[in-house]
Amino acid sequence: MQRVKNKFLFIQQIFYSIIINDRNVEVVTVVKLLGVTLSNDLKWNSHIANTCKKVSSQLYFLRQLRCARLPPKDLIQFFATCSRPVIEYACEALHDSLMQYLCNNLERVQKRGFRIIFPELHYHESWNHLTFCHYTTGE
Repeated sequence: MQRVKNKFLFIQQIFYSIIINDRNVEVVTVVKLLGVTLSNDLKWNSHIANTCKKVSSQLYFLRQLRCARLPPKDLIQFFATCSRPVIEYACEALHDSLMQYLCNNLERVQKRGFRIIFPELHYHESWNHLTFCHYTTGE
C-alpha cells in the first residue's frame, strides 16, 4: 500500500507512520491512481511526462504503419483510437490548472503524430483532414 504525503501546506507537519497488518504503509511522492499520476505538490508535471512518453511510444508504431504504406485513413484511425484518448485522458481535471509549457508538451506530441500521418501538410491544415476532430453538439 502507498500513501502520498502532501507538501502544499506551508506549515511543517509531523506525519506518523501508518501500520496495517503489521506492515508500514510506504510514503511516496508520486502515485498513479486510475491512470492519473498525482504528485505530492499537486502539479501535473509527472502526469504530462508519463502521457508524452506513452504517446511517443505509440507514435513509433504509427511510423511503422506508415512505412508499411497503409493509407492515411488507417493511420488516422490508429491515432484516433490509440493516441488521442491517452492525450485527452483526464482533460477535464487538467483544463484550468495546466501550465502553458505543459500544454505545449502535449501539443508537441500531437503535432508529431500529425506530421507522421500528413508529412506534406502544416499542422493546422492537417486538422481539416481529420475526421475525429469534428465534434457535434447535442443541440
